[in-house]
Amino acid sequence: MSIARTASLSRPATYAWRVATLLAVLVGWELSVQTGYLSAYTFTPPSAILALLAEWIASGSVATHVWTTFFEAAVGYALGVAIGVTLALTFAFVRSLDELVHPLIAALNAIPKIVLAPLFILWLGLDMKAKIVQAAVMVLFVVFYNVYAGIKNVDRDLINSARVMGASRRQLLTAVYLPATFVWLMTSLRIGVGFAFIGAIIGEYVGANRGLGYLIGVATAVGDMSIVYAGLTMVMLVVGTVDAVLGRLERPFTAWRLF
Repeated sequence: MSIARTASLSRPATYAWRVATLLAVLVGWELSVQTGYLSAYTFTPPSAILALLAEWIASGSVATHVWTTFFEAAVGYALGVAIGVTLALTFAFVRSLDELVHPLIAALNAIPKIVLAPLFILWLGLDMKAKIVQAAVMVLFVVFYNVYAGIKNVDRDLINSARVMGASRRQLLTAVYLPATFVWLMTSLRIGVGFAFIGAIIGEYVGANRGLGYLIGVATAVGDMSIVYAGLTMVMLVVGTVDAVLGRLERPFTAWRLF
């Protein structure tokens, strides 16, 4: 029985449909506000949001906030990935440690990460350190569980065949486990981008003096919804750009997949 891949749209057609869908949503949103169907206060029209974004970019006033959030998310992301991969490899290969500590990891993962933000600020202060740790914690568990599951799901016949051929523990890791879990790792890396920014923004929202989360939090407090929507749009643009870059880097390594 053969599996045929369904026909897909060409790249130009895909981009055209994406742009058309986005324009349709924006035009519908704008018209709904202009006709009074939606409240202009609650749903700031796209024209006002775009005008504010253009003003921010022209003046450069938002650059500090964007850089702060990006730096916190990037450093937290790197720490979360490094710790998550290390823990996954350690627990997967050291069974006694896995049995001893894994229940604790599961218990910690059950804690809503948002409630940790005030504690990190209390321990580390209002500067970047608390936001970096918050971002790292958000990413850590995503990476850990994906890589751990990938290692545990490696085909046992493949492992046994490598052992029969005399593969050492190091060779098993580099030639069998890591290639077999690469897709799991890349999936967690792309998911982790959003979580890193969520962690940084949550930390800024709770307590900070700069950053996109701080900007959105202050705007929410004073009821300026145009800044809230513009700030959220900035977050989406930054996260979307980073995700697109990761997707481009991932493509050569996963070209063999059927879907």
